[in-house]
Amino acid sequence: MDKNKPLFSQFKKVSKEDWAKKATSDLKGEDVYEMYQWNKGDLTISPYYDKSDLADISNLELFGNRLYKNNDPSGDPRVWVNLQRIFVEDSSDANSAALEGLNNGADGITFDLSTAKNINLNILLKAIKPAYCYLSFEKATKADGLKIITHLSSEFQDVDIHGHISIEDIEPNDALNEVSKFKNLKNFTCINITSTESAPTEQISQTLAHVNRQVRSLLLHGFDIASISKSLLVSLEVGNDFFVEIAKVRALRNLIFQIFRAYGHDEFQPEDISIRCISTNWNEEKYQPHANMLKGSTAALASILAGCDLLEVEPEFNDSPQSVRIARNVSNILKEESYLSKTADPVAGTYYLESLTDQIAKESWKLFQKSLENVKMEG
Repeated sequence: MDKNKPLFSQFKKVSKEDWAKKATSDLKGEDVYEMYQWNKGDLTISPYYDKSDLADISNLELFGNRLYKNNDPSGDPRVWVNLQRIFVEDSSDANSAALEGLNNGADGITFDLSTAKNINLNILLKAIKPAYCYLSFEKATKADGLKIITHLSSEFQDVDIHGHISIEDIEPNDALNEVSKFKNLKNFTCINITSTESAPTEQISQTLAHVNRQVRSLLLHGFDIASISKSLLVSLEVGNDFFVEIAKVRALRNLIFQIFRAYGHDEFQPEDISIRCISTNWNEEKYQPHANMLKGSTAALASILAGCDLLEVEPEFNDSPQSVRIARNVSNILKEESYLSKTADPVAGTYYLESLTDQIAKESWKLFQKSLENVKMEG
């Protein structure tokens, strides 16, 4: 063997047409695409992909390896935040649960305030150091939300706080006005974009519509496009359809990039939008007693490969320490034992996933444009 020749150069190159002919022959004349091509909703999945499938994807080079980090203390090129949700009823109990999570693998805490009463922030945040973790608050009332913003800005004024807050009964422009007052909250997002849809293309198109609506509204209230882009957090539920979920998250990032560029934000890059992926609780009976662990691992792996910035895996039972620990450790195992943090974008350039991402993006964009047309007709 000549070591100077490229690896595998002795093998004949096989085109997609060559493969189809051989497959059809092996199937005794049956058309391989008719037999093995299938549909998932409005998506068409082919049995075979190769380099030729990438030829018609525009600006492909813009979106690969965008999440590379060269300034993280870990030294890893791929970084995401492992979030644990704490339901706050008693401030002291919630603080203990948060500290237990942060000391055992969580990178950040989301305090869910949906059932909270008489929150004592000094107790809730006791011994928690926002300089070293992601800190977020969700489903806060207006009174509690404003109190949290004021508390964070005064008690941690020398700390560049990374996190987010969602306030139930406040206009987005008022929330952004409050957060914008404080320098230490410049990395603290206050507008959380979510979708109620389940089908991938509908989920994305609805998310895009929400993003577009918030951007337009905030521009009308006098905010600049750069400030608006930094105020958004996009949250996306991730299911158990592994490859589709990877492509869905990647498509969403690409399309949000297009929206901000369309609004004239020429400095905006695909990595500038913060995406949180959430694996919701799943209790499929035939997979019990490990259904949620299997689904959480599948969804988390898909989310990380897709490029999520934040990852939350819901436990099967919130009142079970074992369930909480299992859910929290999914991310840590994928990072420490599967080494997913060692490669910035392992799916970039893969024929199937790039094609699927492009197909989901195009179908989602059509639905988004249709929703804009419907709004114009109603207006």
